[in-house]
Amino acid sequence: MTTRVRLTAVLLWLLLWLPGLVVPFIGHGLGPLEQGAVLALSLFALLLPLPAFSRLRHYFFALTPLAVLVPPYVFLCFYYRSVPGDVLVSAALNTEWRATLGLVLDQGARLLWIPAYLGVYLGLAWRVPASVRLTAGQPKGVLAGLLVYAAVGMLGRQDLAVWVRLPPLFQESTANLVFPANLALSVQRTLAHQRTLAEANSLAGRPAPGTSAQPALIVLVVGESVRPDHLGLMGYPRNTTPWLTSRSAEWLAFQDVMSTAQWTAVAVPQLLTLTGQHGVRGTLVQTFTEAGFQTAWLSNQEPTPMSRAADVVEHSRHDVDFHFRKDTDLLPLFESFVRQGRPRQFVLLHMMGSHFPYEERYERHQRRFTPTLSDAGVSGHPGPAFRHATINSYDNTLVALDQFLERVVAVLARESRPVLLLYVSDHGENLFDDERQRFMHAHPDASRWDLRVPLLVWRNPAYERWRPEVWPALQARLSLPVGHRDVAPTLLDLAGVEWSGRDASHSLASPTYATRPRPMFDLLGRIVGDADAVR
Repeated sequence: MTTRVRLTAVLLWLLLWLPGLVVPFIGHGLGPLEQGAVLALSLFALLLPLPAFSRLRHYFFALTPLAVLVPPYVFLCFYYRSVPGDVLVSAALNTEWRATLGLVLDQGARLLWIPAYLGVYLGLAWRVPASVRLTAGQPKGVLAGLLVYAAVGMLGRQDLAVWVRLPPLFQESTANLVFPANLALSVQRTLAHQRTLAEANSLAGRPAPGTSAQPALIVLVVGESVRPDHLGLMGYPRNTTPWLTSRSAEWLAFQDVMSTAQWTAVAVPQLLTLTGQHGVRGTLVQTFTEAGFQTAWLSNQEPTPMSRAADVVEHSRHDVDFHFRKDTDLLPLFESFVRQGRPRQFVLLHMMGSHFPYEERYERHQRRFTPTLSDAGVSGHPGPAFRHATINSYDNTLVALDQFLERVVAVLARESRPVLLLYVSDHGENLFDDERQRFMHAHPDASRWDLRVPLLVWRNPAYERWRPEVWPALQARLSLPVGHRDVAPTLLDLAGVEWSGRDASHSLASPTYATRPRPMFDLLGRIVGDADAVR
C-alpha cells in the first residue's frame, strides 16, 4: 500500500469519524476520560466492519450510507449543541416527508456543505485503487484486536472500576453519544415506546390562564433509598454533598417530608398520581401532556405503565442494566431532549440512586469514605458487624448523587427559559439504626428511616422573574410536615397547569396550602397507617 493510498484512507476515516470528533465541542458536560471514551468507541464502531472486506475500496463504499448521514448529523450537533436524540428521531419517524423536506430547504445556504462533503468522500473512495487488498492475515488481526479491546473494556468495567477510574468505553452513556449507535438506540426506544402507548385516565390538564405560550422546563428527579439525615446539605456531619452544600443558597430543602411506603413499586405511583373530580385517578405525566408540555420519562429502573403517556421514554430492562448502568447514563438522553424539544417541557429522571448493592452505584472518584463493603470483601447482606463499612459505602452513593445533580443543573443553567427542578427520593433506607438491626428497605412494616425522604427545589433566574411569588411561598413551608402526595399538585402549580378537580390547598406554593395527614400504603394501594406514628 503506497503512502498516497494510506493518506487517502486516513482522510476517509477522518470524514467518517467527524461525529465523534465534534462531541467534545458541543457540551454534554464531558470530562477528558468521557471525551476519550467517545472518540475511542466511535473509532471502534468504524473499524468493526473492516474484517468483512478484502478490498479497502469496497469497505469505504459499503460505508457510504453512514457518510450520507454524517453531514446532517454534524449540522444538528452544532445547531442544538447536543447529539441528535430520541425527540429528533421520533419527529423524523413520525413527520410527513414533505414537511421534513420543507424544514431542510429552509436552512438554505447553510446546508450547501453537505453535498460538498459527499462529493469529497465519494471522490476519495474512488481514488482508493481496486487492486489494494488486505493481506490474508490483516482481517483476522483487526478482528482480534477489536475483540481484545472490547474484552478489556468490559472486564475493566466489571472488575476494576471500583479501584481505578477508567474511561467509560462500553457504558450506555457513551453509546448514546456515539454515531451511529446512538441513532440505532434512539430508533429502538422510539419504536418500542410506540408499541406500548395506551390511554390513561384524563384529568383534563390545561394551561392556567395566560400561560399557554409561556416557555418553561420542569424537571422532577426521583431518587432511590436516600435518607435526608445522610445529606451534608441537611446537616449530616460528613459532607456527602459538597457541591449542593456549596450552592445551598440556591436550593430549598424541606425539613420534614414523608414517603407513602417503603417500596418503590408503591411509593412512586403514589408520588405521581393525582385525584380529580369524582375520584378519577390520573398521572402527572398525562396531565402535563394534556396541558401542552412535551414530556420525557428517563429511568434507570424497570418499565412502568405510568410512563406510557410520555413522548420520550427510556427504562432499564435487564439484570446487566441493574448491575452496571449508572444514573449518569441518562444524561446524554436528558440533554438531547432539553436542547432539541419544544419550548414547554416536563422531564422525569428516575434514578437507581442509593439502591443496594451500594458499590455498584458510584465510581472510583466518588469513593470518599473508607473502608467500604468492597474493602471488607462483603458482597451480599453485610450484617451488623459491618455497619461502619455499610455506612461508608452508602455515603459514597450520596457523593454520586451530589455529582449527578451538579451535572443536571449544569445543563439547566444554560437555559434562557424558566426552569424549575424538584428532587425527592422514593423512600429511605435502614442502616442498622436501632435494636431491630434492620438493613435496606421493603420490610413488612416500615420504620421511620424507611419513610423520611429529602425534598429539594432549585430554579433559574428566568423562573424567578416569571414567578417571583413562588420562592417566598415555598420558603415559608420548609419546616411544615409535608409528604409525597404534595409533590404532583405542587409541580403542576409551579408549571402553571390546571386540571379537573384541582384543589389549590394541596400545592406547597399556594397561599391556601394546608397540611394533610400523611398515610402509608400497602402493596395493594390501600391505606394501612399513619406515617407520623411510625418509629
